[in-house]
Parts: sequence; C-alpha cells; structure tokens
Amino acid sequence: MNAETNSAAAEPDNQSRLAHLDLPAHVQVWAYGAWWPGWLIGRDHLPRGWHGLVQYQHGHSSEITEWLPAGRIR
Repeated sequence: MNAETNSAAAEPDNQSRLAHLDLPAHVQVWAYGAWWPGWLIGRDHLPRGWHGLVQYQHGHSSEITEWLPAGRIR
C-alpha cells in the first residue's frame, strides 16, 4: 500500500475538505512514510485535483514547505 492509497482510504472526501478549510489550518501531512503535524497555508485546484501548500517539520530536520496532493493531507 502506498502513501496515496493509505491516505485516500482514510479520508475519502479529502478533495472537498481541502477546498473548504480556512487558512491557515492545522493538518496532518503524509511524508517520509508517516503522518506529521503541519499547517496548510495555501491551496490550488489543478487538473489533477486539489493540492495544498503545507509547512511541516520532519523529525528534527528543518521546516519543509511543499505542495502536496489532497490525498496526502488530512
């Protein structure tokens, strides 16, 4: 099972949920094989669906800011 399948099974309505969250919003981000707490700070509807601009910290590393598909944000 990959990350997108895992998260999509847990959150079948992530596409519409991501579209309606107030910004910034506290979220969980699937990255590096685990869920990490983070912030949704932006979003965009692309031809492949909703994507969110998120900030999170992976372990003890520096903060990461990146665009992720809705299936990796809950």
